[in-house]
Amino acid sequence: MAKEFTPHLNDVLKEVFTASLLLGAALGSGLIGGPISDKFGRKKTALIFTILSAIFAFALAPFKIFWLMAAIRLCLGFCVGVVSFLTPLYVGELADPQYRGMLVSTYQLSVTLGIFLSYVSGVIWTNILKHDAWRFELACGTLFGIGFFVLSIFLPESPKWLAMKGKGPLCDREEDIPGPLSMDEESVNVSSNMSDHPSDLPAPKKQSFLQALMSSKRAFIVGLVMASAQQLTGVNAIFFYAPRLIKDAGLKGTSAKLLATMGIGAWNVISTLVSVFLVDRVGRRPLLLTGWGLMVLGDVVVGIIYLIKSVTASVRVPIAMTGIVLFIFGFEMGVGPLFFLLCSELYPPEVRGRAMAAMVMVNWACNLAIGLSFLTLVNAIGTGTIFLIFAGIALLSLVFTFFVVPETKGKSLEAISGTGASPESEDASLLKSV
Repeated sequence: MAKEFTPHLNDVLKEVFTASLLLGAALGSGLIGGPISDKFGRKKTALIFTILSAIFAFALAPFKIFWLMAAIRLCLGFCVGVVSFLTPLYVGELADPQYRGMLVSTYQLSVTLGIFLSYVSGVIWTNILKHDAWRFELACGTLFGIGFFVLSIFLPESPKWLAMKGKGPLCDREEDIPGPLSMDEESVNVSSNMSDHPSDLPAPKKQSFLQALMSSKRAFIVGLVMASAQQLTGVNAIFFYAPRLIKDAGLKGTSAKLLATMGIGAWNVISTLVSVFLVDRVGRRPLLLTGWGLMVLGDVVVGIIYLIKSVTASVRVPIAMTGIVLFIFGFEMGVGPLFFLLCSELYPPEVRGRAMAAMVMVNWACNLAIGLSFLTLVNAIGTGTIFLIFAGIALLSLVFTFFVVPETKGKSLEAISGTGASPESEDASLLKSV
């Protein structure tokens, strides 16, 4: 693929091409998605940006001019960024607390499944066409965008967003919500205690977005650290550049590298299922702590085996793959899906959309930093050193999680943010201190 572009792609241009979508995603999630979804609703925003993503994905296929394709990927990234925060936010607002962890974690499951299918399509199209296979891979994104758009038409608007706008079952009339989905019992109980005459209620104190966000400093800090650490521990260094890592380990042959990469994608999906089935049974904190520990171990294994130059490829390849497998298992059972879950849970309703958008923007920005610098750092300080740095960040994240991250299992969104609990209750103080 690299030789088919004008100009031909070196390592720097590969990083720029990878980073163009990530830059768009960071800008789209933080600058566009949050305000639009708060103003016009979760459903309408999703419909707009999914159909735009399908258009931009299709527009990538006909061209070979690098800078034109990078510009289209930038536009596609805007759409990806919006959808990437909106999906877990929307699911979190609809879900019953008893099943919210599982349902929001299915977002990460869909991401890992998409990564796996992209690897599979790469192998299939490469074997069928040899040349120009990448065009069909890129165009396949159009099908997923159209499918997402069509299915989204039949979804109801978020009851939490309707309540924020003075509509829906949490306020006056149950028929205002377009669909059969009902809110959790705790949320309905909160609304049932409200006065039947809104004019009798005291006017809420108006706050700026920053004031409202900082009113719960712990939620802000947890979101910021999780957003950064999820990317700065090496996950997308593996997924963006898996063929390069496998090649540097000593595995030869294009087919062997593609199959190994496809195996990584399959393991990624399997690992995510662990979190989906356990998150509402054992809680967020145990999965996060276990996941960070496995990520530290995996990064250390990969880092050390790449630093030892004397070992042969027959030794380095299986050990490096073992480290990658450990890391992926830890990531996908822990911070991979749970970053999105926690962000959908922690913030009060008046800032939830914009706050989650801001945290996802930080996440995409860190993703951008990895995509834009990894190959340059590999050439400068070596793969082994980079992965040991990743291990250090994962270790610090484990310590942070142990001391700061709260357990939100089984709690309503109102209880977590304190908007539906009495000031003296434990739930009301869950996020009020650092």
